[in-house]
Amino acid sequence: MSIAPVSQLFSAVWGITLGDERIRIAVLDGPVDRTHSAFQGARLGAIDTSLSPPGASQGVASEHGTHVASLIFGQHESPIKGIAARCSGLLIPIFGNSPDGSARRCSQVDLALAIAAAVDRRAHIINISGGEFSSSGRAHPILGDVLDRCDRQGVLIVAAAGNDGCDCLHVPAAHPSILAVGAATAAGEPLGSSNWGARYQTHGILAIGENLRGAAPGGKIVERSGTSFATAIVSGVAGLLMSLEVSRGIPPNGPRMRQLLLDSSDPCPHLHPSNCLRYLSGVLNIDQAISLLSKKGIKMSFNEPNGEFRSSTEPSGNYPNSYSQSWRPLGQSPLSAADEPRANSPPSPPMAGIRTSGCACGGGAPPRPQFVFAFGEIGVLYPNRARFDSIQQHMRVPKGQQSANPLDPKQLVRYLKKKRWETSSVIWTLNFDSTPVYAISVDGPDSQYVGKLLRQFLRQHHRSKIERVSVPGVLAGRISLPTGMQLPLIEPEPRGMYSWTTDALVSAVAGQKPAGGKKRKRFREKKKGLRKFLNRVYIELRNRGQAPGERAINYAATNPYEIGQIFKEAAKRKIELHSIDATPTPFPEAGTDCWDVTLRFFYPRHKHPTSKRAFRFRVDVSDVVPVTVGRADEWLTAD
Repeated sequence: MSIAPVSQLFSAVWGITLGDERIRIAVLDGPVDRTHSAFQGARLGAIDTSLSPPGASQGVASEHGTHVASLIFGQHESPIKGIAARCSGLLIPIFGNSPDGSARRCSQVDLALAIAAAVDRRAHIINISGGEFSSSGRAHPILGDVLDRCDRQGVLIVAAAGNDGCDCLHVPAAHPSILAVGAATAAGEPLGSSNWGARYQTHGILAIGENLRGAAPGGKIVERSGTSFATAIVSGVAGLLMSLEVSRGIPPNGPRMRQLLLDSSDPCPHLHPSNCLRYLSGVLNIDQAISLLSKKGIKMSFNEPNGEFRSSTEPSGNYPNSYSQSWRPLGQSPLSAADEPRANSPPSPPMAGIRTSGCACGGGAPPRPQFVFAFGEIGVLYPNRARFDSIQQHMRVPKGQQSANPLDPKQLVRYLKKKRWETSSVIWTLNFDSTPVYAISVDGPDSQYVGKLLRQFLRQHHRSKIERVSVPGVLAGRISLPTGMQLPLIEPEPRGMYSWTTDALVSAVAGQKPAGGKKRKRFREKKKGLRKFLNRVYIELRNRGQAPGERAINYAATNPYEIGQIFKEAAKRKIELHSIDATPTPFPEAGTDCWDVTLRFFYPRHKHPTSKRAFRFRVDVSDVVPVTVGRADEWLTAD
């Protein structure tokens, strides 16, 4: 088995199609140098983020992003012939250039927001040449939910398997709905650095990823190897195949395309199964894929007209934001790239399964409001540059400075204290790791009190007196940010809005410290257990607080009186927290929506470590602000 050079590999299919502008491929990577000759004439839209400020076309992340994008969108009149040159592109930088020359990483939550932004812009294929090492292969709940939603909506996500050269997994490639991509040599053998794993054998393929010529910032052309670039090859192929489908009037469908590419791949040439692990499910075969597509009813034509292209509207504005450092790119070195939001664009032709919202049609009872109970950090953004400049002009200039700075929380708090009516002129956000997840409305019947709480939260946050705030409420549409990203808008319920630090919350729940002896030791264990519980909810179980079970767990973390009693018992029994979950109550009372929050503990010094003690308490989430019901139950369990 061997793989021809890219120019030969795709010459046959390029005779049929170079792509269709109605197919949109989103590239979540580093900033792209769009002045490169490879992109002249390419149909590219972009979402500007804080990772791609003006002039940010130099650095490792830009080198990676530019190369990946050119493999897909390089115009055939240039030295770099991209796989799907006539498909539409959407560039979303999620990796940034750090001052030390390395690529700035992004979190899985940041990646989830970037994917959601791509779907909002009607992307059919999303290329992610990056990943985070994971021993389990499980995505963060927020990212996992977005990936599953993409699969249901018919969006194909193609992600790199990683370049550690081991039997190991990366997120999101390990997620079952993803088309994972490993790298192969020109001879069709797995590249030495390409990862493999049992999960990848069910939804992964190899594609050429060795010495691929592509664009680099500053008009350069370089060769690179790695799964990042093999991923771009597969995304381009998927774009060509979808273009063939849409030219015959068949709406593109991501899951169907993923299965087509898997089914048409060349199987491992070795007889012994142990020698086939590194081949994943097989090696990409473009000719076989086209043949299989034809058998499914698509007749090929050399003279199919292309639809009229509608260019994307690029957002304006570039306001500071920050990203956590847990996500890393994959490429030639331990480097590849991806992150963030969305902007408004003209409507694309209707495609199967891709919708931004549904409707409650057909009469009957109106839909129930979507309750939210979320917590995070408080933040402020400006709706546009004009609003930013207006506030800046009316702010008092600090002594020794030439102008006021509306981005300085201290100055903004002082300004809003004097001009409270301006509270509603900014966008208040609820953030995860400084990334906006919700916008908070200040326009309701309780607007004055809500505004007062938000100003108080911002002042406390600036003074490091709080870490988190809770915001219960009802979803009331969406709002556009300066970056182009659209956020769900919460109409808050002020009676559930609180602010706190972990230390203060633990101390309040734990109560007064005993005088000494065993009671003091148990008291310390109780506080230790409470802190572990809260950190599990804040980090491991972090969620958007929309599903009933999520709201039940989040409420437990912000009103942990029941939790305090449980950890008091846990300290007495010398048991450690094992797991937290929420399940629907089997027989709830009429008019309630009760969920059982169960904490399971294990005996670290027990002869039978499988034995666990469980504590369960009930939370009714039928109202916008949940409430606990009854007393906690306790029992011994083996699961």
